[in-house]
Amino acid sequence: MAKRITTPAIEEISEQELETKLSEYATKFNELETLETTLNSKITELRDKYQHKITEAKDSLDRTLKVIHFWAEKNKDRFEKKRSMDMHHGQIGFRTGTPKLKTGKGFTWASITVLLLDLAPQFIRVKNECEKDLLLAKREDEETQTLMKKVGIEVVQDESFFINLKKEHIIS
Repeated sequence: MAKRITTPAIEEISEQELETKLSEYATKFNELETLETTLNSKITELRDKYQHKITEAKDSLDRTLKVIHFWAEKNKDRFEKKRSMDMHHGQIGFRTGTPKLKTGKGFTWASITVLLLDLAPQFIRVKNECEKDLLLAKREDEETQTLMKKVGIEVVQDESFFINLKKEHIIS
């Protein structure tokens, strides 16, 4: 059963109460910024403390992986029937990826597209889509306005609420 979420009713307030609410908002905002700054500085301290060890561990993992991969490549015949090998500490093996297309030597996708247009046009994709930027640019034009009404296009602009807090710089 879905949980119902209800939003509390918001009461009408005076301009004086609005100033109080904005003061509360600014105070909480500053408190949040202070907490986030403290958190970020502690995260930075921890990152600095462990970065060297993390780098060493990653380098060691990379070197070890290369050794294991090299062994598997040299002994690929052991992966002919079964594509993986169970071992004490895990499983190693080879996975066959999904098929993908790659250009041959001396070919680019642009040149291939031109050749396919002549030889096999069924392999060429044609994409028709609305030129929204052009419609927006010409929205003041009478002809464009008539056309847009005919095809069911409206030009809308959203309005969003904002708060810009005044930040005072305290010089001590």
